[in-house]
Amino acid sequence: MEENNQKKWRYLSFISILIIAVFIFFTYEIKDPSIEVEKELKQVATKEYLEKKIIESLNENKIEDSIIYRDMAEYLNIDLSEELSKKLEEKNTFFSKVKSNTHDFGESFVTGESDSMAGLAGSTISDMLIVGDIRDLSLEGQKLVSGEEYDSLVMGLAAIGVGMSASQLVTLGGSSSLKISTSIMKFAKKTNNLTKKFTKNFSSLLSKSMDYSKLKSIDFKDTKNLKTNFASFGKTIDLKHTKELFENISILSKNVSSKIDTIKLLKYVDNTDDLKRLNKISAKFGSKTKGVFKILGKNALTIGEFIINFTLGLIIQLFSLIISLVVFVASFKSKLMIFNFVKNRV
Repeated sequence: MEENNQKKWRYLSFISILIIAVFIFFTYEIKDPSIEVEKELKQVATKEYLEKKIIESLNENKIEDSIIYRDMAEYLNIDLSEELSKKLEEKNTFFSKVKSNTHDFGESFVTGESDSMAGLAGSTISDMLIVGDIRDLSLEGQKLVSGEEYDSLVMGLAAIGVGMSASQLVTLGGSSSLKISTSIMKFAKKTNNLTKKFTKNFSSLLSKSMDYSKLKSIDFKDTKNLKTNFASFGKTIDLKHTKELFENISILSKNVSSKIDTIKLLKYVDNTDDLKRLNKISAKFGSKTKGVFKILGKNALTIGEFIINFTLGLIIQLFSLIISLVVFVASFKSKLMIFNFVKNRV
């Protein structure tokens, strides 16, 4: 009889836990990380904080940073002092922008290296015209053939670019957005905006998409015929391992409406999961995302993660408590039945 009661309590315990689990699953809603990020932002980015940062940026002639802080003030409905606003306008002149941007565009078109929006434009255009990809593929390829240390990430991205241009890339759907994503990643690597962890993670995915050892047979010095010589290797490239990452880069670029901001934000990413979290945050803050990370840093990625983990922790604790109560009741009931049985026998 005692054994039957124990079985009955086990069944009841299992059913109770199942009902509670189903209830939690259908009624509990995990908070959007961006909501918590905004709460943290409002606590940190006070008027005093933003004005101090703007003054520091202006004194160091970092005009772009001062504009980022000004934009965050506007987003948070914080009125800056009239004097500071006037000073910002004076510094951010059209002439200084044109002078700087014209130089960056020309430099980046040729070298593929310049840490500005105009520089990225020059680099992207040269890549779209194959000039940039052939240049990078040739430079890194010659290092590979001669046994020197080469940048596998830049070379891999350039190889994809040339392969796409040759229309012989074995992929899951190449497009201009994919081509721009490869240019963004290449530019980010050259300007040191990729973390070591993310570089390693991405390089590992690229190595699964192509066999670098087969590139040694190509004559990388012959830049005029490099595209033709590369054709047979281009057929072996398969981007199924990197497609999702490129798509996430494209989404981020659309969310923040700026390729250079996309590159700057990549320095906070260590892996593909970080990139996905960044996309969730950028979906809410849009062009202000760079300001969020300028103020909160990488913590902006971990705030939402902490809430989810904390929530799961509470659920696990709740389950443990329920199981303990059920076991206690079952044990108490069994002991009471034994006591009554012994008492009646006596």
